[in-house]
Amino acid sequence: MKYSIILPAFLLFINLLASSCSDSISPQSSSTTTIRKATGPTAYVGEKNIIAMPLIADLEIEDRMVIGTFNDSKVTEEYAKGMAVQTAVRNAKADVLVEPRFDITIIDQAITVEVKGHPAHYKNFRTPKAPSEFIGRNQMETTKPKSK
Repeated sequence: MKYSIILPAFLLFINLLASSCSDSISPQSSSTTTIRKATGPTAYVGEKNIIAMPLIADLEIEDRMVIGTFNDSKVTEEYAKGMAVQTAVRNAKADVLVEPRFDITIIDQAITVEVKGHPAHYKNFRTPKAPSEFIGRNQMETTKPKSK
């Protein structure tokens, strides 16, 4: 009785395994998709062996304005805005775009985004010497214990 239940289940499992292998080995399509990902080492900051130290930097903002554009169809508005910012930052050889202003035009499914902003560069990276160097004055005052 035990063999009559186990044997069909085993044969069904082998049949499914064999059919799935044959589908994955034989190429069905001539088109290929390439996905490239890059990641760095990460760790959960709450772990006991990791000490999170703040890092502060100065932001040097240029007076000039730069423009970045992006146009495509079948993309979201947020994606198009991000790509326009990326174009502006890359062309200006900057680290970040400060005070971006977007001009968005959508016609049918085609979206065109133009962004204008000030290019900025991070300078003088350092670790803070005192809490006042990286915490705002109002935040420091609210964290002080109240006197009785």
